[in-house]
Amino acid sequence: MQDNFGILGNDNSFKEKAYDVCEFVLDAFSLKETFMEIVKKFKYLNASLIEESFDFAAKAHSGQKRLDGSEFIVHPVSVALILINMRLDTETICAALLHDVVEDTNCTIVDVKNVFGKNISDLVKGVTKLNKIFYVSGNVRQVENFRRMFFAIAKDVRVIILKLADRLHNMKTVCFHEDKKKRLICQETLDIYASFASIFGLFNIKWELEDLAFRGLEPIKYHEILVGVSQKRAEREKYIKNILLALKVELKKENIKAVVEGRPKHFYSIYKKMLAGRSIEEIYDLFGVRIIVDSVKDCYISLWIAHKKFKPIFGRIKDYIAIPKSNMYQSLHTSVIDSNGYVVEVQIRTVDMHEKALNGIASHWKYKTCSSENAANFKDNYFDVYDKLYKRFSGTYRRLKVSEEMLSLLKIDIFDDKVYVFSPIGEVLEFPKRSTVLDYAYFVHSYIGNKFSEAKVNGISVTINYEIRNGDVVLIITDKDSDGPKYDWINYVVTVNAKTKIKEYFKKKNNFFKEEKLDYVSNDKGYRKQSISINNAKENNKKYKFVRIGSDLSFKFRVKFILTANDEAFLFKKIIELIENKGFFVKNLNSMIIDSNIARINLTVDFFELFQIEETIKSLRSIKGIFSIITSY
Repeated sequence: MQDNFGILGNDNSFKEKAYDVCEFVLDAFSLKETFMEIVKKFKYLNASLIEESFDFAAKAHSGQKRLDGSEFIVHPVSVALILINMRLDTETICAALLHDVVEDTNCTIVDVKNVFGKNISDLVKGVTKLNKIFYVSGNVRQVENFRRMFFAIAKDVRVIILKLADRLHNMKTVCFHEDKKKRLICQETLDIYASFASIFGLFNIKWELEDLAFRGLEPIKYHEILVGVSQKRAEREKYIKNILLALKVELKKENIKAVVEGRPKHFYSIYKKMLAGRSIEEIYDLFGVRIIVDSVKDCYISLWIAHKKFKPIFGRIKDYIAIPKSNMYQSLHTSVIDSNGYVVEVQIRTVDMHEKALNGIASHWKYKTCSSENAANFKDNYFDVYDKLYKRFSGTYRRLKVSEEMLSLLKIDIFDDKVYVFSPIGEVLEFPKRSTVLDYAYFVHSYIGNKFSEAKVNGISVTINYEIRNGDVVLIITDKDSDGPKYDWINYVVTVNAKTKIKEYFKKKNNFFKEEKLDYVSNDKGYRKQSISINNAKENNKKYKFVRIGSDLSFKFRVKFILTANDEAFLFKKIIELIENKGFFVKNLNSMIIDSNIARINLTVDFFELFQIEETIKSLRSIKGIFSIITSY
């Protein structure tokens, strides 16, 4: 596989691979013996339970063949080997061997549970559910695939890792499908499976899935790149050897223990660069080098060494150690120019960062024995990744109709490359590339988006369609007297969140004029002014004090709050939601940094009664991060 995928140097990944399934010619009669020899090399695995799973699967699949003519058991064994390479736990390896028995044999999930217990049967059940999608439309199938994969994470993220390994092995034999189905599978792999692998940092799987899908979709272009890479191999390897040697010498002078190696250039990434108008000759002037060291301190020293030895390119230095990517990826990136004018891309990271860069969430299970507990602990280690996806998908996407538009928005909002910007209080926020300041405003809160007046980026006023870039500090200025968004604003946003909120605003506005409405005041928890249809009011059978639209129901108290608080993520959002959920109205909101990690937040709120002010102060005090409240009215 190294020859096919144009590896610049050896990528040992700091571990001996269990077995390269791509080069493994499996013989059905000796398969068990060979497989168990491999399993027993990994002392943390429960070999007897895995052997029992093998026997159960082999018996269930007896007599079945794959499209390539091999024994069916070859597939689950190959999936298990991929997961062993990733150091997954015993439960996952057993589930890999059993993952097709419910779907493709007479065995039931109850049979699996009776023999292997609930944990393993739940993993098998999870993968089986992901397989049962029978839509004709490719786009609808992809969206439903995404839905099912996402909600499988909520139960046990190992289901997704197992499914990705399953798809990876299936892609190696995708050529045996008829052309139409092959293209459907390859496109789905590129759009959904490779993207999911990227989201959770499983880059080894992502790169191989992309290249296999690319080969299936564009075989001629794939071959052209293969030939181009092969022709330049000798020249490239000679050059990279000199670069590696020079870096090793400089690192040794500074007593830095490091592994310095060439890193892979994958065919699909080359193809994407060629789509941007670059020739393969230009792309292969970009050489890749990876430096792996023992500590974070050594990472930054190594960066200095690389810049001392070679000339750094301005604007190409990225510190993903200080600010990790959303999938927990950490590394220092820089590009330098050598004495011959060649550009060298350098990545610098620790051993632990390298493991996570290759295997992402799978590295959480490395060398663990039984790990249902570890599956639960997943959210502690990767909570930010999961929480962002959950809020984005279970909220906004659940309201969207499954369609080609939804798939397109998914690709932009969740799977596209990201930019990282700063809020005025220093919070790092992630957006899809090409997002605008208006996307940013709606991300903070729909109130901020709807009342958008002006945006400042790095202290300078920008237009409403300004595309935010890495490192931008974004400040949104609102106008409390604004009539709300204009419908053409939908052309200035790319995120699903912003598009949905703009559409919802106008939908509510249109419904307001279509139905006869009343304003009412509810006496349940203070007063709340709200528009409600006459029919709904009758159906709810509640006691309302009704007032016709246009009647005077003005506030009695306008209160100014000054909050001193920690520089905490989403504090603006928490405050606005708390007050609006009580039925009151935020008239003004702004903040400023007054000391290291301390912000002063000013807001003005309209109330109807005095007791509501006291209740609000009490609720604000319950928000973590607020430690002083001053009011005036």
